[in-house]
Amino acid sequence: MSMHRNHGGDPAVFSLPLSDPRCNNDSCQAFEAAHKESQAAVSYYWQYEYGHWTTWLYLAVIFWFMLLFLFQSWHDRHPRLLSISQPSALNRTVALWRTFSYRRYRGHVADRLGLPSFGLQLFIFAAIIFAAVASFAVRPYYRERRGYGSPPLGVRAGLMAVALTPIIVALSGKFNIITLLTGVGYEKLNVVHRWSAWICFALSVVHTIPFIVAPLKEGGLAVLHQQFYSKGAFEVRISSLGKNPLLHSDLLTMFQYNGVPPLVMLFFLSVFSIPYVRARVYEYFVHSHILAAVAYLGLMFWHTGNLEDSVSHERFTATEHTANKRITSVGLPLGNPCNLADNTFGPRILQEQYA
Repeated sequence: MSMHRNHGGDPAVFSLPLSDPRCNNDSCQAFEAAHKESQAAVSYYWQYEYGHWTTWLYLAVIFWFMLLFLFQSWHDRHPRLLSISQPSALNRTVALWRTFSYRRYRGHVADRLGLPSFGLQLFIFAAIIFAAVASFAVRPYYRERRGYGSPPLGVRAGLMAVALTPIIVALSGKFNIITLLTGVGYEKLNVVHRWSAWICFALSVVHTIPFIVAPLKEGGLAVLHQQFYSKGAFEVRISSLGKNPLLHSDLLTMFQYNGVPPLVMLFFLSVFSIPYVRARVYEYFVHSHILAAVAYLGLMFWHTGNLEDSVSHERFTATEHTANKRITSVGLPLGNPCNLADNTFGPRILQEQYA
């Protein structure tokens, strides 16, 4: 996902115009100037903010539902006498919201796809809108030349997909840290888990397409083939030892492995999680899902190559998985103490019958 550079080379290339085919790396003064201008307009490192925003967004949502859960727990311990004949404005608003949010589409297609309740559909739709706006609102999607750096659209979509990985893992267990914090049961969170994986897959596809289109535009199938099937099936990248590669000449060669294997694994996980598909191959699903998830995580972090924030996401994911295992070891003998049936306000927004 980083920028290709090539310092050194024939001194005669230094003064060539940008229109000359030999002026194709930073050893050419005109190319280096255009390279810097492209990065100044849309910085490669600024794209990491999109991953940060994604992380902060779902942490804010978790915090909100945690506050609602705490409020409801306090309310249950300190009941007040309410007038049934004159419900408060808050009670009317909550009742109106539940009238809408608990409803769901019924029918052959809706049941097979496992479409959730209207409230949860609205929640998922908001997440999809966020991902789409964050991906496509800022232009340009591509740089004038591939050598000026990775396509901004591909970079930010990929970083958002990586940022979603920890929350997908956190939502996966029947006893998990999100249930412990928010009181939302597994049968509801599992719906969010499945749809988060589909959003992650969509972002991964958006991430992949620019890295196919850019070399095709610049050199056709030959360039794409050379990049895709380079030695070891990785895309060679060169990044500087400093924070800004445009300001340093001391370079370190690194490797970024091809992202097709984790993309295939994520597609496999998402498709086999569709309720209709899962119900018909349930035994296969049970035995393959965890193994495929472990393979996906390993391949995904192998693809990112410990690049910038990927190390933090890797540690965050491992910590969540460990926390879920600890919660499971305590929760299994006791049963799930955080069932939504006892909640009467915010957490019930996520009502869903599918496990």
